[in-house]
Amino acid sequence: MTLLTLPAREVRAHAFRETAREAGLADVLGFREVKPNANSGQDYDKLFVGPNPWAILSLEAWYPSGRSPYLKVTHSQTIPQRCKVLLDGFARRFELQGTKVVVHPSYISVHADLRALLDSLALTLSGATVGSKDPPPSIRTVAVARPVVAPPSPAVAVSWPLASEGMGPDASRGLASLATRQERLEALVSGPGTFARHPDNARLLPITLSYATPFRGTFFGETTLRGVAAELQDRRVDVLILGSNPNAGELSADSPHGSLGEQFHSGLFGEAYFDAARRPRAGWAPQTDRKPGWQSLFRAIQGAGYRGDAVTMANYLPWGSSQLHEFLNTLDAALLQRVVEFADLQLLRMLALLRPKLVIAVRSLSQTAGLEASVPARWGAQAVPASVDVPTVAGGIKRVHLLKTPALHTGGVPIVHMPHPGYLRLSRQAAPLFEQALARLMV
Repeated sequence: MTLLTLPAREVRAHAFRETAREAGLADVLGFREVKPNANSGQDYDKLFVGPNPWAILSLEAWYPSGRSPYLKVTHSQTIPQRCKVLLDGFARRFELQGTKVVVHPSYISVHADLRALLDSLALTLSGATVGSKDPPPSIRTVAVARPVVAPPSPAVAVSWPLASEGMGPDASRGLASLATRQERLEALVSGPGTFARHPDNARLLPITLSYATPFRGTFFGETTLRGVAAELQDRRVDVLILGSNPNAGELSADSPHGSLGEQFHSGLFGEAYFDAARRPRAGWAPQTDRKPGWQSLFRAIQGAGYRGDAVTMANYLPWGSSQLHEFLNTLDAALLQRVVEFADLQLLRMLALLRPKLVIAVRSLSQTAGLEASVPARWGAQAVPASVDVPTVAGGIKRVHLLKTPALHTGGVPIVHMPHPGYLRLSRQAAPLFEQALARLMV
């Protein structure tokens, strides 16, 4: 029986399954069958899924009379806590946009654009597997799906750039092309500008300059987006250092910063610096910083068995100021909420693309007022305290506080929370003790 001869309800059910598959969900959930509901007064299509780490049992597309379809995700009541956190976070992102959300012990339902929900769910589940050995399959298929229909919130006005729409999902299955990775890196670079250009976020436009690019430094010695994309074909990032936001300070006439457009067109992976003739060059890199704190961090990274050239850095918030709390205090409550939603979405996409084995996050991300609802703060809430006592230059003892969030609470990648490396003040006697303690925490 061909699709054209199926009853109308089965055609619709088939279309729901194909839409979910194009979003990348078939690879992570293992679809079994889809059935149109036959009960009177209830109009929905139910897609049964196979065994999966998230304890999800089915996806349902509901079609209420006179309203747009919405998504219901049914899961086991014995769902692991880390998976419940992921699904609750998926629903919450839409709830913060004013969307109706129902969270039940055995399901969640979100009343938003069905295609946008399926794409967002695929990204959420892909981000949950960042600690696995192989790339999440859904990362390959999301890239060739139809364009995301974004909800009408300025917080998520940036959609993932997609490969040629002329390629169907079957033609691209199993592909992880250089173009796809490069497009995803470019989306992360251009995202802050797209977000700031929304009328509700225009307050950010004057400070959305070249330093608003998320990445710093290199990856396996590569300085360009194209070069990093090629390396990511066969390699994962060993360590992602997650900073808070750029320490841009006050802009001056001799500032090396350019526009975000200039940054994008430079083709560089990390932040570019520009001379008077607007020629770009690679900017600051954590691997080459001579401050003792950064040097101690990289010695600890290598002591834990990670490669120093497989380390990259990104900022959680792309907008710069001398102090994080000063920047946050300039935002009204609604804009702050949208900024945190945007930063969380960028971070999840970054984790799914880079698949780091370890994340090192500066502690300010989990301790600064205004970021309590952010992903880094939720990581911090699950962290286990650790510390190391080190001698000071004056002959006393200083306790350096560290935290570690086990992979159990983050979907597969451990998080080490530590003071900002640039502000570590360690004596020569203290540095080896600190590095050994930090390295043990990284393993």
